[in-house]
Amino acid sequence: MIKLIDLLKEVGDATSKPYKYDLYSVFNDMRVYGFDTDKDTMYTVELVQPTDKNNTLDVSFYPVDEEDPDKEDFTVNTNKGELYRVMSTVVDIVRKNLEKHPEIEELEFTPTSLTRRSLYISYIKHSFPQATVTNTEGNTLQVKIK
Repeated sequence: MIKLIDLLKEVGDATSKPYKYDLYSVFNDMRVYGFDTDKDTMYTVELVQPTDKNNTLDVSFYPVDEEDPDKEDFTVNTNKGELYRVMSTVVDIVRKNLEKHPEIEELEFTPTSLTRRSLYISYIKHSFPQATVTNTEGNTLQVKIK
C-alpha cells in the first residue's frame, strides 16, 4: 500500500515532464495559460500580478468544466493519474513568468484541501529551494522566493 507521505516525497524528484501549454490571453494584471493532458483534461492556469502588490504573483489552476468552459471550479478532483505532470506544468509556467518578471518576490497559492496544501509545499520546496513558505490569512500559502 502506498502512503500519502511517500507520494509527497516522490514529488521531490520532479521527473515529470510538463505538458505543452499555450498563453491564451493577457488582461491588465492577469496572464491565462492552458494545456491539455494525455487523458483529455483541459486545465487553465491563471497568474495575477496585482498592481497594488506588483512584487506578488497569485497562482491558481483548475480543470476546465467541459459543460461550461468559463466556470472556475477549484474543487474538481480528476483522479486520472496525471497529478505530477499537471504540477510540473504549473511550475514550468511559473518559472518562465519569473524569468520575464524579475520584480516578483512572492508567490501566493490557495489550495482547496490539506492534501493539496502538502503537495504544493512539497513542489515549492523542490522547485524553489531558497524559498520560504508561510501561511497567510485563511488557507493561502505565501512563498517568498527572494
